[in-house]
Amino acid sequence: MTGLLADETMALAEQAARRVLAACGEGDLLRTQLSILRRLAKFTPADVVGLSRGVARDCIQIERYPL
Repeated sequence: MTGLLADETMALAEQAARRVLAACGEGDLLRTQLSILRRLAKFTPADVVGLSRGVARDCIQIERYPL
């Protein structure tokens, strides 16, 4: 479950950062900031299908949602 949350959160954080940068800058400054963001936000995406199936399998096994 943590892997799923981390993958989703990283994507949302990057999207929000892009919006903020676009609202605050333009032209060369914006391109530079977006380039920096791409380097900072670089990550290997998780196998969300596999992780989701694992969570579903565990929920079925214990017959409830684990939280």
